Amino acid sequence: MKIIKISQNSDILSSFIEKWESLGLSIYLFERSDTITLSELVVPKKSRKMGIGTQFMEELVEIADKLGKRLLLTPDTSYGGSSEDRLRRFYKRFGLIDNRGRKKDYSISDGMYRNPEDLNENNE
Repeated sequence: MKIIKISQNSDILSSFIEKWESLGLSIYLFERSDTITLSELVVPKKSRKMGIGTQFMEELVEIADKLGKRLLLTPDTSYGGSSEDRLRRFYKRFGLIDNRGRKKDYSISDGMYRNPEDLNENNE
């Protein structure tokens, strides 16, 4: 499993990445002035269906809110996800919304996003 360390992230995000990598997750996260983009999250097969992905996402959303940053990602089954629809449903549990239809944000190419202020909104 490949592990990528990103040195330009804030101390908070770097500590978060180190914690989860030490638990065996493969993560590719990068931070910009107003966004955090999750490009890769792979939970090892032996650790799946144990709530690790849920714990990871809960903590990532909390960090993004704390830093006041938008969270971006595009669901992808390249690393063993069962289906993009299932991944979308999973990410929606954490307040991410599909970047399409009337909620389409043309300034980003990512498939889903979550603004810090979306915390209390009910999204479809």
